[in-house]
Amino acid sequence: MVEREVLKEERIPFEKKVKEDDELPKGELITEQMGNEGFLRSPIMYLKQMERKSVNRS
Repeated sequence: MVEREVLKEERIPFEKKVKEDDELPKGELITEQMGNEGFLRSPIMYLKQMERKSVNRS
C-alpha cells in the first residue's frame, strides 16, 4: 500500500514533464525504450547503458 502511494506521487511530475516535452520526439523515444521514470531519474546512466549496448553489438 505504501509503495503504491509513493509510485503515484512520483508519476505525477513525470506526466507533467511529458506534456511539456510533447514536441520533442527524441524524448519520447528515450522514455519508451528505457521506461519513463528510469530515464528521468538518471539520464547519465541511461546514456552509459546505451554506449555499452552499442559497443557490445559491434
